[in-house]
Amino acid sequence: MKTYKYRLLSVIMMLVLVVSIGTPALAVVSQYDEQYLTVDQKQDIQDATDAWWDAYNSGDQEGMDAAHAAAEDVRATEDYSGGADGSEYIYTGGSSSNDDYYYYYTPTYYTVTATSGTGGSISPSGSASVTSGSSQTYTITANSGYMISSVTIDGTSVGAISSYTFSNVTSAHSISVTFASAASLSAGTGTLGDGGSGTLTTGNVTKSGYGITVSLPVTSSYVSGTTVTAGYNFTSAKTVTLEYVNGTWQFPVNSCSATGARKIYIPVETKDSTYTITFTVKALDPQATALSGSNVYLTDTKSVTLTVKGSMYEDDFTGDS
Repeated sequence: MKTYKYRLLSVIMMLVLVVSIGTPALAVVSQYDEQYLTVDQKQDIQDATDAWWDAYNSGDQEGMDAAHAAAEDVRATEDYSGGADGSEYIYTGGSSSNDDYYYYYTPTYYTVTATSGTGGSISPSGSASVTSGSSQTYTITANSGYMISSVTIDGTSVGAISSYTFSNVTSAHSISVTFASAASLSAGTGTLGDGGSGTLTTGNVTKSGYGITVSLPVTSSYVSGTTVTAGYNFTSAKTVTLEYVNGTWQFPVNSCSATGARKIYIPVETKDSTYTITFTVKALDPQATALSGSNVYLTDTKSVTLTVKGSMYEDDFTGDS
């Protein structure tokens, strides 16, 4: 019985030896492959691994050899070999013509530091160890309401770019990005009207004693708390706050209007002249506020002129709305 066990063990060892001699190592993605290869290169080795197993399961020795060789070809592009089992790092760059001659090599790394300010991100961020001679790409993304302001490479601004690649890295580098608010606020052209009474003629000409309406469009993005005021001086300086109605900014309802019209009235004592109504639009910029630490407002102004010529008392009072 003892002799039988020894013979069985010997047979098993011989079978293992035969298999090990005739079967090349599996083309696995090793820790060195993870460190030195790109995503696409690692996928190529994974494809070789799948091919190796397919060949192994079908008893195809040539297919197994080819799969292992394919994995080694990928590693060779980065000047190293995975060795007999695919798990080693054996530097092959500059070796002798003897294919069996390799020497171990400790790669040189350089640190690339990436930072970003409020309003967006850079990927990857922080410090990255990059192998000498390789490349590192960074992607910059602004948050909603922000835009890329400036990207600085090793202390020098390269503009508001969204991607940057350090190629053939042979020294330490830094990349930093700042963001700015993308908020905007703009007042359009104010259109004066008479509320349907027919008292406002071409060229914004009317008589004292009548009322006028306004429609002022405002375009804005990424702002909050928009306000619009109108300042004018017919007989004394006045300011009224407009209200947002039906997609435009209008005068508030005037308590003196019998019909509840949204208008301002020109006092009958107003002298004949050309007057200016100035509209001021103001809104909080939340993004700029976050960047500065204190409230930041955007403003815009737009003016229209109105010519007063004559008095309503010269006609039939139809302007008393």
